[in-house]
Amino acid sequence: MQDGQIEWDDEKAETNEGKRSVSFDYAAELLLGDYVAFRAFVKGETRFKALARDRGEYFVVVYTEREGRIRIISARHASEKEASSYERYFN
Repeated sequence: MQDGQIEWDDEKAETNEGKRSVSFDYAAELLLGDYVAFRAFVKGETRFKALARDRGEYFVVVYTEREGRIRIISARHASEKEASSYERYFN
């Protein structure tokens, strides 16, 4: 699936939503807003862990950049520690 410059694998998106209750459509929306991202090198590629907040809830979206596009790998609710990291960055 593609949403502008953001894409993902539909099968992986379905699995992620069933397991973590966060859709990749929603994750794409989060990436259009304010977030803080941390970079890591995983499985031979650079990946980013974005921490975002929406309607009082905190989320993590893991993505990579391929050919100038953002490819979502996973999305979930953030842990308390991750939510604290977000707050420290924005406050």
